[in-house]
Amino acid sequence: MATMVALKGVDWARLVERVRTRVVPLLGVLVFISMAVDLVVNNWAINDMLGNGYFFASPVASVRYAKDLASIYAYPKGRTPADLSNVGQLLVNTTVRGLGCKSDQMYVISAGEYPLTNATSLCAIFQNTYFNVVVSSASTARLATTTETVTFYRGNAVTHAFTDDESANLATPAMSSAQLIDLGYIPGRSAVDMRFTREFVIANTSLPQTQNIAYFRAYPRNFCSVCDPVSELGFGVCNMTFVYNATAKTITVSSSSFIDGSVYTLGLIQPRNSFTTLALYARFVAIFIALSGFIASRLTVHWRDVDLTTTEGFVSHMLRIISPKLFPYPSDALSPTMFCFNSDLFVFLYSLSIVLDAQNCFIFVRNVNVYNNLSPQFAPTIQMFFLSTRFLWLNCAVLKVLKILWNLLGTVAFTGHSKVVEWLNWSSVVCVYMSAIVLVYIPQFIEYSNSTFIDLQGSAESLDGIRVDMFDSFYVRCVSSIAIGLFLNLVVVTALDHGLNRKRWLLLKKHTLARQAIYNSSSILCDFFSDVHEDDSIVADPTMTLSARRLCTLQWFFSTHLTCFGLPEKKLRAKKQTMIQVQTKSAPSTASSATTNSRSGAMSEAAAAALLAGFKTGKDDPRNATYYLVVQDGEANIHLLDGALSDIQSISIHAKVANNANLTIK
Repeated sequence: MATMVALKGVDWARLVERVRTRVVPLLGVLVFISMAVDLVVNNWAINDMLGNGYFFASPVASVRYAKDLASIYAYPKGRTPADLSNVGQLLVNTTVRGLGCKSDQMYVISAGEYPLTNATSLCAIFQNTYFNVVVSSASTARLATTTETVTFYRGNAVTHAFTDDESANLATPAMSSAQLIDLGYIPGRSAVDMRFTREFVIANTSLPQTQNIAYFRAYPRNFCSVCDPVSELGFGVCNMTFVYNATAKTITVSSSSFIDGSVYTLGLIQPRNSFTTLALYARFVAIFIALSGFIASRLTVHWRDVDLTTTEGFVSHMLRIISPKLFPYPSDALSPTMFCFNSDLFVFLYSLSIVLDAQNCFIFVRNVNVYNNLSPQFAPTIQMFFLSTRFLWLNCAVLKVLKILWNLLGTVAFTGHSKVVEWLNWSSVVCVYMSAIVLVYIPQFIEYSNSTFIDLQGSAESLDGIRVDMFDSFYVRCVSSIAIGLFLNLVVVTALDHGLNRKRWLLLKKHTLARQAIYNSSSILCDFFSDVHEDDSIVADPTMTLSARRLCTLQWFFSTHLTCFGLPEKKLRAKKQTMIQVQTKSAPSTASSATTNSRSGAMSEAAAAALLAGFKTGKDDPRNATYYLVVQDGEANIHLLDGALSDIQSISIHAKVANNANLTIK
């Protein structure tokens, strides 16, 4: 009972706010750490430069073409590189030549070590009879084998959810490609699985021999016919039982099994092209802009007056973005998260880098998860999480693009007249983090979409006539399902935000500075309006008291890091006319004129009260400029207006900056 009484006295709103103020900054720190880790650890160029991945080139380092491997390794009948289809030989030759020559068109990277379990079936492929065994003077031999497949897929996440394609009329390994297509299966990937043992000692005896033999794996695959392949590389060990026939020069492996406690070393070959290079540069530029902008925002930026006689050039505009004119006064206007999630430049550049590098990202995540899911390791798990957080910025970019496109349609003439734009905003960065929950499951979503599949062996049918279409490939075929999922994710997060914070949104929509962010710019976050509150002294109108230093920096952020739409306030001209009438009415007049115009004067005062949202007389008279408005002109320039709706110039604002004066914005 005592506990229940104590709980009744809890101020839940204050408690939630206290938790939020402590947790949200910690989440922000985590995001910055993830960006730093992603920039270095998940940088394929750095990984390739370090060279650990080239360990996997050992079994093919002495040759330049796959056909030469037959002189080094003993193969089973029908499993040599020459026995592969034309597409299979392309996969093998490209991989062997790339590893042997260190091609500048691919990244060869190391992807960690993973304990193997019984669920990992990597050794059984060696069970076969190997011919033309060459035994060295040291009584050693090397074995190799290849397996060629085309993987057929059926359905995706959407069809799995609404049909029975996961369970009805499933394919069998004995079916041909024509039969698979008739059942709705579509080819989505070509692959060749190559294995190479290290040299191992053999005894000249016909008795069975058992050894732990290390092997290399090269598993090239492509996602459209004759496209450049990507490849999984690996190094492990198997327990093999074999019989050597010196007369026939054969080795028959009767058993090849997993070794408990063994470790699999993973590597990858990923494409290196103009897109991956551009992605790397875009990420560096985005981070540089965000860092330089945040450092500049710590001080007070000069207020910029509108000069219609001059045009700002591109170079000067870029310099103003990264190095604006500053006063040596702290502004405390913007948090780091505002630059990371609300700056157009950062969001679009970082999103561009994510899209351009998406193929390599998905390939890396998918291959690592195959082994890490069986026996999770801390470092790879954290690395996968950081890769998943990349897609946070795609959510932000989608909202920004929708806001900008809706404005370009020209359907809105005044600020605040679009319900669509209103819903393309989030109240705080918490919504960004909420939207990340779904993103973490994108790899699992891709696996689920491709869960109905079957491999067609090259030994059963010639694979040269089977066309793999890029749009039906392993990853691309999931794009539509992923897009639907991400869109629904945005809708749900936005609906929850606007529903749970309805009173807050009603308040922000009445405030002129907040309206510039919500309706009149590409801003999608409203964190920097947390101190907007209702003021009972002016008929419950929302106000925001902030320093002139902070306001100057906000003007710079709006004009450089956001896209302003330049929409006017519909009632601004009416307010100006009302002010003139109020000033005229307040001047001394004759008794007769006062009597004659008493009705019109009363109506003017009523209009003033409505249009000026409750400005008070006396010390709060609008002519005394106690309250200020923030608006945009048709050229998308930010203006500060006083109570008389006169434009405040920089010389006046800079004087307030020097005195660290506060301004009340309504």
